[in-house]
Amino acid sequence: MKRPTPIVWFERYYLGAVALKVVVSIINWDIVDAGGVEIGIIVSLLLWFGVMYRHSAAAKWILIVLFLVYALWTLLQMSRGAYGLVAILVTLAAMVLNALAVWQLLVDDAQAWFDKTAVPRLR
Repeated sequence: MKRPTPIVWFERYYLGAVALKVVVSIINWDIVDAGGVEIGIIVSLLLWFGVMYRHSAAAKWILIVLFLVYALWTLLQMSRGAYGLVAILVTLAAMVLNALAVWQLLVDDAQAWFDKTAVPRLR
C-alpha cells in the first residue's frame, strides 16, 4: 500500500522533532537524566515504527497522548526557567514539528492508513 501524503509528512515532521529533542538533550546534558533520554528516544522510535510499518491505531493514540503530556511538561519546565535561550528555541521548534506530525495523523486522508480495508486517496 502506497503511503498517503499525510503519513509521508507525519514521518518527516516526527523524525525531525525526535532529532531536535536529541539536540535539546545534548544542549542540556548537565540537567538531563541520560537514561530518560535513551528511553524517550526508544519509545519515540517504537511509536514511529508502529504508525509507519504496523499501521497501528493504538500507536497513533499513544503518540498523541504522549505529545500532549510532553507539551505540558515542557511548558512547565520552561516556566521554571530550566532551559537556556537556545534550548528554548530548539524545544519550541521540536514542539511545532511534533504538533504538525500529530495533526497529520488526524487528517481524513490518514485515517485510511490505519483502516486495513480502506483505500487512501493519493495526491
